[in-house]
Amino acid sequence: MNLSEAPIPMIKKRSFFKDLEEFNQYCNDFYNQYYGVYPIASSEQIEAAIGEYLTEPHPFEIQFDSIDRENVRMILEPSYSPFGPAIEFTVCEQ
Repeated sequence: MNLSEAPIPMIKKRSFFKDLEEFNQYCNDFYNQYYGVYPIASSEQIEAAIGEYLTEPHPFEIQFDSIDRENVRMILEPSYSPFGPAIEFTVCEQ
């Protein structure tokens, strides 16, 4: 059995390149410097961040969803956290 004959465990077959194109637009809708909800990067920077994200090893399957979009944002803005700013604690001596 070759790869094209292997059963796909999904209801319908998906096209990786179509999903990737839609994900690129999805990220641009959020992060494009001209029209994004959070204008932080150019189209080229977003595309490069997506490429970097896809080449990293992942312990989970990439779904091209909001979790993946947030991970792309963390590449664009390394100091960004989807959980808000980090809180620093100091220990005071009594």
